[in-house]
Amino acid sequence: MGGYVRCVRALEPGHLYSYIDESGDTGFGAYKSSVTFTLGCLVVNSSRWAEVLDEYIAFRRRLKLKFGLPVRAEIKANYLLRGSGSLKELKLSPGERHLIFRGHVKFVAENPHLHVFAVVASKTGRITGVDLFRQTWVRVLQRLQRTSESLGSTTVQLIHDDGENDEIRKLARWARRQLSAGSRFGAGALSTPFTQLVEDPMPRDSQASFFIQISDLVAYAAYRRLNPGLAKTEQIVPSRTWDLFGEALLARVVAAKPGEPRAIVRLQA
Repeated sequence: MGGYVRCVRALEPGHLYSYIDESGDTGFGAYKSSVTFTLGCLVVNSSRWAEVLDEYIAFRRRLKLKFGLPVRAEIKANYLLRGSGSLKELKLSPGERHLIFRGHVKFVAENPHLHVFAVVASKTGRITGVDLFRQTWVRVLQRLQRTSESLGSTTVQLIHDDGENDEIRKLARWARRQLSAGSRFGAGALSTPFTQLVEDPMPRDSQASFFIQISDLVAYAAYRRLNPGLAKTEQIVPSRTWDLFGEALLARVVAAKPGEPRAIVRLQA
């Protein structure tokens, strides 16, 4: 599938589309509850959107030739881990599923118009349910606001996987008026309303959005960077996969210490 290209890139000013998907759930202690709740974000300038889409479709056509994967088949981390969903009938080996996941990371890493970051909430039981959902989303909104501000108040449009639509819409409307830096809901912190956030967030069925599907893989790679899996999982998504996003990592969203992964915002919940 080729090597990874590390190129210096800058996020261009202009209207930004931010695609967001989650990995894990907001529960705690219940059977099969996830270790974290993670939001993955893929950012692309609207002026480059059609160009990137065409390049991704060409990439999917190459996957079809190599693995028999239909161009319009939905790709999700869970499908690649288990060989389920749209991949079930293909009976792909773990090694082949690894190549498909890594190929997506490579696509993002090599495309100068794509940028990614994630918020990973490690669950302790202190915050659960809707409060955990809100706090994780607020951190995404804060980082997008800072990114927009650094680019001269570039406008931002949120596009997210269908689900919890009312709650996300409420958070976005709140952020436009009352977002603050470093605070849950504005108390005792610097007020930084996200005025550059335009329109209500747009929910999309992940099956109909290639970029939502990529953000799902972004979220899972971030989760695994902080929580390595067992040998079977590592075979498909090694814990260092996140680092292979290279210069696509939107490092400005968090000041990472030496040795820490870039572009992952951590929340102890």
